[in-house]
Amino acid sequence: MSLLSIERKTAIVGLLILVGVVVMATLQYRAVSDYQTLGDLRLLISDIESNIFTLRRDEKDFLTRKDLQYQRRFNDSFQVMLKNLMALRTGLEGRGVEGAKTDRLKETLDTYRNRFLGMVKLQQEIGFNHQEGLYGSMRSAIHRVEDILQTTQQYQLLTDMLMLRRHEKDFMLRNDIQYSEKFDKHMAIMRTDLSTAYLHHGVKREIGTALAAYEKDFKALVSATRQMGLDSDEGMQHQIRVSILESEEILEELRQALLSFESESGSYMINQIIAFAVVLTLLVGTLVRS
Repeated sequence: MSLLSIERKTAIVGLLILVGVVVMATLQYRAVSDYQTLGDLRLLISDIESNIFTLRRDEKDFLTRKDLQYQRRFNDSFQVMLKNLMALRTGLEGRGVEGAKTDRLKETLDTYRNRFLGMVKLQQEIGFNHQEGLYGSMRSAIHRVEDILQTTQQYQLLTDMLMLRRHEKDFMLRNDIQYSEKFDKHMAIMRTDLSTAYLHHGVKREIGTALAAYEKDFKALVSATRQMGLDSDEGMQHQIRVSILESEEILEELRQALLSFESESGSYMINQIIAFAVVLTLLVGTLVRS
């Protein structure tokens, strides 16, 4: 074998090894980059879960404190969540994944938001304090009755009125429909007592008008409260929980899809590296032996 031939083989082997190093490095870089991309997408899913947790906290704070600042916080948190969701959709599309699941997730969360805002509207109708909404109009009507009864010293009617107020307060405090039923029974009793009371006809009519307004507003309050839900298993509260559970299921499906991508991507890269290494080894071995 000539010196030139040996030098040529050595050069070719060196070149092959250099090419091998470059290709291996490229494959490794692509693998690391791919894992980083998938990791970023997993992080986005975690961020969206955190966003949803914040939305639920704002929702619960609104229901507990009856303050519109929590609606504003909810809206701000929702916008942050939407940005993360759109980034997730873009990233998944870059992986060749259609946006059907992220679109369904957005629809579910939009439904959640609309139901929450509907509940806020109902609470505004009910009132945030004793001077607003149905709270305020009920209070105004029953105070007119109270002033008249105290002036005319109608103690039986005052007792009837106090029973109505107690059932009203119990309903608002406990969200239990039995207190609405008790209210109806005592309203009938008070109307009977009013009809037999020794009062001027005009005074009776004034009391009756105020009682009718009070009863109408209380029934509207009961209706709005039932629409919101007497507890978390009823009304809008239940519908909201259904929306949240659905969104959590979709997020879990997306997380499992990413884990599957990671597994497939890792296996593909390893197979590529092994295949290239085998081919390179065979080429170098053939050159050395020839």
